[in-house]
Amino acid sequence: MSKYAGIKKVEYENSPASFGGSEIDLGKPLADSEGIGFDPQTVENSAGNMLYAGNKDVHAFNIPNLASFAALETIMKGDTEVDVRITFMDDTTEIILTEALATVKKNYGTAVGARNSFEAKFTGYST
Repeated sequence: MSKYAGIKKVEYENSPASFGGSEIDLGKPLADSEGIGFDPQTVENSAGNMLYAGNKDVHAFNIPNLASFAALETIMKGDTEVDVRITFMDDTTEIILTEALATVKKNYGTAVGARNSFEAKFTGYST
């Protein structure tokens, strides 16, 4: 089962300094969304040793509603950082990433009856 099966909607908020804090609702992700990945971060100390400095998180959602694709693509091209929030079926809300960068890619359903969608991938640090 996907971590995102119980999600009612995914939203992101633009940086208040850049866009006045506008919220964009992506809608409910499909249950086959990719999920979460972790990219370990390291820093070098004075002795030249690499030390673990936490994880950068990657959340990828498969969104069937193409209406918000253009707005998110503009955010991606501008390298604008966003905060990502999810709302669960019980109407509780959780900010899952802050200062995240977005990438988007359209997915075209080639099989009969397949849905077109887009992948919204957010890379940032967990809250």
